[in-house]
Amino acid sequence: MRLIRTTLAVAALAAFSSPILMAPALADGPAAAPRYTSPAAAEPAVAPSPSQAPVRAGPIQPTAETASAAPRTGQIALANGAAQLNVPAGYLFYGPAEAQAYLQRTSAAAPRGEVLGLLAPAGTRPESADFWGSVITYEPVGRVMPEGAALLTSAEMAANTRAARQEAGRGFEGFVAQPAFEPGAASLAWAERTAPDAPAAKNLRHEQRLLGRYGALSFVTIGRFDQFDQIRTSAPTMLQMASFPSGQGYNDFNASTDQTSRFDLAGLVTGKESATAQAASEAGGATPTSQGFAGSGAGIQGYFPWIAGGVVALAALGWLLLGRKKPKPDDEDEAPAQA
Repeated sequence: MRLIRTTLAVAALAAFSSPILMAPALADGPAAAPRYTSPAAAEPAVAPSPSQAPVRAGPIQPTAETASAAPRTGQIALANGAAQLNVPAGYLFYGPAEAQAYLQRTSAAAPRGEVLGLLAPAGTRPESADFWGSVITYEPVGRVMPEGAALLTSAEMAANTRAARQEAGRGFEGFVAQPAFEPGAASLAWAERTAPDAPAAKNLRHEQRLLGRYGALSFVTIGRFDQFDQIRTSAPTMLQMASFPSGQGYNDFNASTDQTSRFDLAGLVTGKESATAQAASEAGGATPTSQGFAGSGAGIQGYFPWIAGGVVALAALGWLLLGRKKPKPDDEDEAPAQA
């Protein structure tokens, strides 16, 4: 009898403990996705799923280099070492706070990814009416494949971009420079007018993407339409200041281990996933978030009810089997009365 009672006590304890152990996970919601770590420190498992557009990279704590309020030149690490910038004389790099302030002053839509800083020609201040600069961001979206480059110059590209901008609540007056991909430099560039002409209106948006093995570094230049020639001339020079660490460039891609992006080249312009990725999502395909970022504890917690149920079932089976035999008195039972 002692063995049976002990077994039932253990079963009851397991049944009651499983919801208690699971309570913190249920109260906190799904496990949070891990913060992005530069591949220089560790090979990323799976980048955050861009199943929702636009995708925003995980929060990046500014390093001592990028957090400085004073404008700088020279070598500057970006996104915890995921990319770097070499700013020569004649240009200045401002920190993330200045870049955010510039976006607010110009009422410009925030670029995709986490804002890392602002790059601009020296000689004017961000508060000046004549100032223009490039807001730099980084997105660990995986390697954007070069297939589909023909879509950039197709007749429907402008219409698709206009529809995407309207959906996002942004203005689009047409392309000033048609999207173009440079395979040798692994870069994508285009320019668009965001609003009709008006005095001092910051209605020009010139965008460049430097593609790497694990993501894309963005240069989004905000200025006036009458500054287009200056911006277009300086844009290639500014992009050449950026680079990825050794082994993390676009051509270092390893198809057997690396993640490909859910965005194609046209999707980087419109902010929409590729047709293939959208079809997979609609078909209920697994996403990187559900596979890689659910948290190991969540999977283990799911087995507690089954373990508890199994213990209870075994205890019940043992009771039935032992109950058919003549019970023997336990040590603590009273001895039978003497005749």
